Amino acid sequence: MFSKRLVVLVAALWTVTAMQNGFAAEGSSGLFTRVNIDIPADLTRPVRNKIIAQLTGLPGKRFVYLDLSVAFSTDDGKAQPFTAIVDGEPGRKTGCSFEALPMGSRVRYELGPLADYNHLLMSVLTGDRSAFPYNDVACEYGGSGRESRFHIRGFFYVLANSIPTAVSLQLRPLAPPLEVARQVLSR
Repeated sequence: MFSKRLVVLVAALWTVTAMQNGFAAEGSSGLFTRVNIDIPADLTRPVRNKIIAQLTGLPGKRFVYLDLSVAFSTDDGKAQPFTAIVDGEPGRKTGCSFEALPMGSRVRYELGPLADYNHLLMSVLTGDRSAFPYNDVACEYGGSGRESRFHIRGFFYVLANSIPTAVSLQLRPLAPPLEVARQVLSR
């Protein structure tokens, strides 16, 4: 009986250690790729093309620390660049107060089309803040008084699904070990 428990304990410790090493050991920069994307309210063609390349390249990276900021005008009457969906019920697309937005296992954010590119949609599953301490979703002040920013950042696993004439990305939250998070966030 004792030896059986010891084998289970050793196997469990090996699994945790292997998982932690796996997060940090792949390549010189680790398994996670840091991706910073800042989408301005007014896009020039070169900036738009760069953003599209970054977004369409996410599935190839699989594990990312994403820092995505989407600016939108507050005085043109247009909807926000995202929809919060809680318990399967879409939320409002207007009114962005400058604060943290809801997160949780029943919350997802639908974004898109981003950068005025109709062939790429993205949904972000947030998870609970207590379980995913490095992740955050917020509306922020854009600085001009006429602009707000939707800001989402954190560690995610990227899945890509083909839909007619487009790709739908789904970002699922991850909580890497502290040392891995520290390495990625210090870059």
